[in-house]
Amino acid sequence: MVAEVLLYYCQLQHSKVRNTKHLHSKNAANSLQKIKTLRQSLLSNEIALYTITHKVGKEECESKENLYKYVRSAFQVDTQLHNTLMEKAKQNKPPVILLNVLLLEAKDLIAKDVNGSVLHRFGGSFRRKVGKKTSKIYGGTIPAKLIKASSVQKKTLNPQWNEKFLFIVDDVQTDRFHMDIWDHDDEEQSVLDAVSSLNQITGGFKGLGRFFKEVAQSARADSDSTTDDFLGCISINLNDIPPDGKEYWFPLQPRSEKSKVSGSVKLKLWLSTREERLDTEEDDLLDVKEHIELMRQFALHEIRLSGAPVRLWDGVFPDKANTILRQHAVQGDLTEIHSAMCRWLAFYSMISIDVSFSLLSRTLQNILDKWQPMTLDKAEEDMLTNSFSAFDSYCKRAFGEHRRQFHPSRRNAAEEFACLVRCMKSLRDSPFYQKYLPYKRPFHAHLESLIIKSAEDFFDETVESVQDDDPCKELLKLLAVINGSCSRFQQYANIVRELGRIDYCQVTLSIWDRMLNEYLTSELMSERKADLRSQLKLSASQDPPNEDDLVDLVRIHMAFVELRNYRLANRVRGKDLSEWYGLFNRGIRKFLDLAKDKALARISLSCQLDVPICTSSNDMRHSSSHVDVCHIIEQMTVCWERFDVSELTLKIDYTRAFVDILCDIVITYTQKIFYNLDTEGFTGDIQVFVPSPLLQLFCSAINNCEQVRRSLMIHEKLHLDDLAIAYERAGHGTASWKTVIEQRIEETDLTVCTEIDRVVGLLTSRLRPQMKKHVFHLAWSPTAHPVEDSLKPLTDMISSFERFSSIIDIELSSVHKNLLHKNFLRIMSALVGIVAHLLKECVDENPGMEPEFYQRLFVAWHVLVDFFHAGGKGLSVEVLETSSQHMALVKMLSLNQTPTQQLIDKYYEDLLKQQVSRFQCYDNEVSECKYGILNVRAYYNTSSQTLVLDVIGAKQVIPLDANGLSDPFVVIRLVPKYRYPTQVVSKTRVVSKTLNPIFDETFEFGKTANSLPTRGLQLYSTSVHIIDERR
Repeated sequence: MVAEVLLYYCQLQHSKVRNTKHLHSKNAANSLQKIKTLRQSLLSNEIALYTITHKVGKEECESKENLYKYVRSAFQVDTQLHNTLMEKAKQNKPPVILLNVLLLEAKDLIAKDVNGSVLHRFGGSFRRKVGKKTSKIYGGTIPAKLIKASSVQKKTLNPQWNEKFLFIVDDVQTDRFHMDIWDHDDEEQSVLDAVSSLNQITGGFKGLGRFFKEVAQSARADSDSTTDDFLGCISINLNDIPPDGKEYWFPLQPRSEKSKVSGSVKLKLWLSTREERLDTEEDDLLDVKEHIELMRQFALHEIRLSGAPVRLWDGVFPDKANTILRQHAVQGDLTEIHSAMCRWLAFYSMISIDVSFSLLSRTLQNILDKWQPMTLDKAEEDMLTNSFSAFDSYCKRAFGEHRRQFHPSRRNAAEEFACLVRCMKSLRDSPFYQKYLPYKRPFHAHLESLIIKSAEDFFDETVESVQDDDPCKELLKLLAVINGSCSRFQQYANIVRELGRIDYCQVTLSIWDRMLNEYLTSELMSERKADLRSQLKLSASQDPPNEDDLVDLVRIHMAFVELRNYRLANRVRGKDLSEWYGLFNRGIRKFLDLAKDKALARISLSCQLDVPICTSSNDMRHSSSHVDVCHIIEQMTVCWERFDVSELTLKIDYTRAFVDILCDIVITYTQKIFYNLDTEGFTGDIQVFVPSPLLQLFCSAINNCEQVRRSLMIHEKLHLDDLAIAYERAGHGTASWKTVIEQRIEETDLTVCTEIDRVVGLLTSRLRPQMKKHVFHLAWSPTAHPVEDSLKPLTDMISSFERFSSIIDIELSSVHKNLLHKNFLRIMSALVGIVAHLLKECVDENPGMEPEFYQRLFVAWHVLVDFFHAGGKGLSVEVLETSSQHMALVKMLSLNQTPTQQLIDKYYEDLLKQQVSRFQCYDNEVSECKYGILNVRAYYNTSSQTLVLDVIGAKQVIPLDANGLSDPFVVIRLVPKYRYPTQVVSKTRVVSKTLNPIFDETFEFGKTANSLPTRGLQLYSTSVHIIDERR
């Protein structure tokens, strides 16, 4: 039936060929290939159905019906063809089932001989169920395939055989495998003779029964009737053996209660099949080829089901496919190494459809790990050798195109490239490759040659693809491609270094640098195009410059700088381009001038076309112009970082010019954006009620300027510190130009901030009249009225957004969501300044009020400080408390509410602090003072309970007399006076006509220790004055 189907398809294809008059030979070959592919698919389909139909071994898996459905889906056949192939598979003769027994070893057997050892012999056979009809072929002589005997292992209780036996199975569902272990005695050969006469048994299974009886009777070892030479047995149902076999330690069982047995035996059992083919010239690789084709067909089916690209398939088969493949391996007697080989050959055959290198790497490593000498026959090893040789060539081609095939934009490109290199390394380092594909270079040398060849081919292909009549444009395109490839070095370098111990970057850059030098040399001497050097000189010297040519010149310069940076990073020495430096330097200067003109023109146009930027997820107000300006500054900064001016002094001049350009851009934009705001009506006479559109314009304007101000923070990108160090090392002196550049940036920053503060002041100053009324209400509210309630109108005016009908429209909450946080803090700072100034005016206008008046304002101010702090969302506490307005207001309010005596105490306390501070500034050694120095010593005499003051002398007293001298004396009193009202003033004697008098006098004040103040409470001092006596 299958032959009929194939014949039908073949006739159909051949008829199409005959009916086509002008069919090319290529189309005919394609048609024949399709016929061959179809025939192979149908044969594989039949093999899969045949495998399922004759499934062997115990296995918990899908039903046969589900397996049939999977095969039909995998081969994509219709119902009629599937039924036809099913019928053909069932009609084919079933395979001969074979039981493979590998007798490995036994342990802990019972000792039967006097010396405690045993001579072991194994006997294995089949036994069938009672009542089962025997086959006619066994009616006469019993063939040796039913019973097998092993060799004798002498004098050991732990024998090792490692012998293999093969049995033909009649019925895998009912047959059992039985094994006996006997002790062999050299003096009595009865057991050996009985087992050796296997082929002489007649009478069918009755004769076989008599044989076992004779063996048992002849195996008596001594006079003890309860002991014989039987050592144990096992029995296993064949239908309990799984498809992949069973390796296990089986405990030995006795035949009767009188038998004494111990120990266990280790066996490996597995089932296989053998088809009885009529073809005398049978292909030894037929089972292997069938397995490969089945695995390939299932793989294509799984890829088709996934719907993903082929390279993303991970090589995992479903349980149904694994069951069919496992059964086919069992029926074809394919070992684990065969399965690994078939898996490799199946996946390798799919490289034309872009199967992933990660899958090939895992599969290749699996077969290489499992392969051992003599595990495959000659034909199988030849098949594997051919695939490895072809795959090695494929890997070479893939590596040569790795920049395109494993581009970083492709998914899993780095992993795939690593697997490619890993495949080449695993193949070259494997014993199989070294044995069957000798005389190959080591992997290290092989990989390095591939890198060199790949770099050379890539450069040649790039030169061919960038051909242009303009030599500058051609060179620019060439450098762009080379630099782009260099930027992706790390995609490959780490992998090559890890697996091949080769510096990929260094090798590749060395090749490209050599070939680039050859290219430049040939282009400079080229006659078929314009001279490259002349073209570059023309671009740098034109006045006014040609914009396109100048931009190309600068881009070539940046490309060379980028390539040089790649060389330096990878320790590759390149060609000296000093002859081109002068051209590039002149081009950079002209480019800066051109960029400035273009930038200013762009700013003017952007401000004219300015439109709001609105996003649904953000209420922040901006306009399109600031995006243009920030982008201009960023692009110019990026270009500047890529420039490399060869001369140091010239680079400093260019840096100063570059900074001036950026500052001019920022200031120009700030002026234009605020001019536009002014023209919209946001001026000094702005009304209390600000229309919402105008308020939004205000928010957008200050946000734009703040963003542009931030874009000017380019200190790190200018590398001024590095330039200053190089400047000083070159012997040019101190780098004063660095301060000039930094001041220029700071002045521009301050100018923008000042303009923003000015506009913010216009917004907040309109609230001043209303805020003054609320401050008046606060100051003159009844004392019993809480401060918080008195402040409520003021805070509501500042923060509430509840009533638009109010004349107050500057509520912070209405602009908070539209402003950058920095600008919001600017508005809050302006409001803080207004409130502080109004409170100070209130204090100045109302002198001499009761302390409670000032206390109320003091508390109110601290409440306002907390309000403006807003739990960390507003102004920081540090900013509030360190501002000059805050400190001046707090000091004024504190002094006005302080009692007079405390003010006097504070006055003297401050004087003492000033004196101590002045004394510490001179490191405790006063050498010079404006009014001279007085030397005194004070202490408390506890015995007499008096305060003692020794006036020793003075020096450097100022001259007050006409003769240039003075007549000084010292006045001593205890202060503050209100604490010592009865204390008299003391004086020293007058020392005439001197500027350095010596008094050496002592004064005592009758005070107890308890009556003197301490530093822990309040600090008081002795007031000592030196005075000139007037005569």
